[in-house]
Amino acid sequence: MCIHRSTMHIRTIYMIGDFSQRKEAVDYLKTAIEMGKEMGAEYTLISTGHAENTAVAKLEYENGTFNVVFRDDASHLGDNIATVRKQPWVNDPKGFEGGIYYRASGEAGHFDVMHGGDVIGAVSVVSCRGGVGTIGEFWLEEDVQKRNLGEKLVGQALSYARSRGCSILSTGRIPKSNAVGLHCAEKWGFHPVHEDAESVTFEKNFEYDEESCWKRLQEVIEQ
Repeated sequence: MCIHRSTMHIRTIYMIGDFSQRKEAVDYLKTAIEMGKEMGAEYTLISTGHAENTAVAKLEYENGTFNVVFRDDASHLGDNIATVRKQPWVNDPKGFEGGIYYRASGEAGHFDVMHGGDVIGAVSVVSCRGGVGTIGEFWLEEDVQKRNLGEKLVGQALSYARSRGCSILSTGRIPKSNAVGLHCAEKWGFHPVHEDAESVTFEKNFEYDEESCWKRLQEVIEQ
């Protein structure tokens, strides 16, 4: 943070991690703005997480409330060096700016999927037995589907399962009527391990295999 010509400049604050870490980042931002006021700053300029490099935003902070005066102004950058404005979601009326995070809620292993303070889905691991973690709740709001977010939810489930000593993820029973669920399980590399008249259960082994990882890396290098 620095003060220059009555303007306070705050370098990027990374809004990652769990809910408590994100809250700490916001608290830090509030503290920085209060310090700027004490030092005589009249304006605050920041860069947000999905802005062009050197883009600026102006926030006003008063009585515990932020007011966004303008955000992500990158009008000084030409198309030849701008990068974010070329991303598909920027120009798509239904575009979705990234940055989902997870908030533990309810029973252990259950997480709300959050975006911009809103709950847009949920994922849970309902059991971890014999090295196998079983996914329970798994959904996203309709307007954020088909944006390649599903695998991120699998990653959250895997992270929790690994912390409980499991390296295999199970989908649990997916009804055969759930064509999307069956398709996604296969697309994400899960393999059927049990089938009955009404459902299919898939599993995927995420155990770390150093030899396979080095082999895959060599294949990528050779390509």
